[in-house]
Amino acid sequence: MSFYDSQGNKYVMNIQFTKDDAFQPNPPNENSSWNISLPSVNLPGQAPVQPGTHYEITVNGTDKVYLPVGNLNFAQSSLKFSVDGKLTTVTGGNGTGFDLTNINLGRLVKADGTAAGITGETLTGINVDFAKVTQFNSKANVTSEAKDGNTAGSMTGYSIDGNGIIRGTYSNGQNSGILIDNVSEAGEEITFDINFADTSNLGIWDVLGEKVVSIGSDYNIDIDVVGNKVYTVYSEGEFNKILKSKMYDGSKWITLGDNILNEQGNEPKIKVFNDIPYVLYHDKNYRVTVVKYEDNKWQKVQVLTQGESQYSDMIAGNNGIYVAYTEPYTDILKVSKLNQETNKFELLGESVHSGYIVKPSLSEWDGEVYVSFTDFNKGNKVYVKRYENNKWTSIDGLNVNASSVNIKASNNGIYLAMTPTFDGNGSEAYFYNGSSWNKLGESFADRNAMNIELDVYRGIPYIAYIDSNKISTEVKYFDGETWVNEGMSVSNEKNTNISFKINGGKAYVGINSFNSGNFSVKYKSIGKEIPEDINGDGEIDLLDLSLVAIKYNLQSTDVGFEEIYDLNNDGIIDIFDLIHISKKIS
Repeated sequence: MSFYDSQGNKYVMNIQFTKDDAFQPNPPNENSSWNISLPSVNLPGQAPVQPGTHYEITVNGTDKVYLPVGNLNFAQSSLKFSVDGKLTTVTGGNGTGFDLTNINLGRLVKADGTAAGITGETLTGINVDFAKVTQFNSKANVTSEAKDGNTAGSMTGYSIDGNGIIRGTYSNGQNSGILIDNVSEAGEEITFDINFADTSNLGIWDVLGEKVVSIGSDYNIDIDVVGNKVYTVYSEGEFNKILKSKMYDGSKWITLGDNILNEQGNEPKIKVFNDIPYVLYHDKNYRVTVVKYEDNKWQKVQVLTQGESQYSDMIAGNNGIYVAYTEPYTDILKVSKLNQETNKFELLGESVHSGYIVKPSLSEWDGEVYVSFTDFNKGNKVYVKRYENNKWTSIDGLNVNASSVNIKASNNGIYLAMTPTFDGNGSEAYFYNGSSWNKLGESFADRNAMNIELDVYRGIPYIAYIDSNKISTEVKYFDGETWVNEGMSVSNEKNTNISFKINGGKAYVGINSFNSGNFSVKYKSIGKEIPEDINGDGEIDLLDLSLVAIKYNLQSTDVGFEEIYDLNNDGIIDIFDLIHISKKIS
């Protein structure tokens, strides 16, 4: 593991995991146990003793130093896993991990035993969290997902442009911009105004609305965007985190009810269909549950599973709400569609797949429903299936393995973005043109990309992800040859989760900070706006015309009116808007 002192020095220290062969299994929750320890060594040239007298630490990537045993506090801990590989207990730790406290860096010594003299500070505490660690019957590594420290940065230069923007550039990638204008003539006093710079051409992602949607949230976040409205779901609370939802109405955040049925939910998804927000989540018993916000209150639609379900996804297609879920746990994948008349979900065909399903992802285009997933029992093989003629059929030809996969169907084909397995090299994207699969350029990120989200705008795929190496959140698009950053980093801090959506020429990223727990949404204009391309698929066609027709006769004061459909900006969606778009159809 790596950690940093206040001066930005980087320290790397080993953690050791040893299987406890004497452990007596107590299935299903306690099937195996691993002891956690800090391996100790002897100083070079020192007479060997057991256990060792020092902990070996690497500083700034090259120098070896040693910390005498006894100069940090560490409680012996162990990890216990259930029969299905889930972490169930951390004994001797803090619930999901362990703490290293009172690390006296002033006692570090060199190989010859003399003082290292790097710093005299004592680090108060480091928390190592194993919440996402799983244990299966195969060789694997435990790798760091993210950390909140960083190396020191120094100013490497600055510039002043013609608009008065002073921009400092730092070695750790940070920068700043200040606009100084209205400077008075020289005299006894000089007055001037300081404003934020116009960031529209700088590639900076702006915060939507107030600074944060929620204070004290966690990784349970999701967003959806319809017109100029942004819908969010998140969990919030000091101890028992309750699901809540807010909507950005174009000027401010509005709370949708006090909370969502006072539920403690995990892995929530929010999607909007016919102006009604739907939320999917796993309840405290990990059953897949769907609720909706109608008549100013949250109402339960249906509990889809009777037992535990590990994975799920939800989309709002052109003609309804679709849900994919595994049951029981990860054994069988099913997809259901909400019947708007009965307010009940109905299965699409039989089960999609049987095996060890991981992270299903749903998409729909022009009435056709697609689902992607991986099967752990098949070596993490990636599957893509389509629902047609009342059954699920495989779209073959993609012989790749991945730890997770995300799908997006569009008018010109199917896009996939995936993270590699533990022995893979890079995170990759693929495109299906109706007859064959093709890889899109080189890897868009290395194997340390996390929480990958995919969307398509005007025929161009965009991918958002957390870069656990840079400790940043990035968005990239494919220009036909290579993957290119969409502006600057969305965030340069450690985030636990993200959610990504493109609508109306803008990309939106929901981010949840690891350090503060704050949930916020950032946005940025992308591409070149074509007003008549209502659905943003890169073409002006009959589908765009039909979307305007659905809003026919709505005025600016009516519920459901959105400016995107009022093409001539006269405050009413009428025949003139239909004529306007008809003339543009190719």
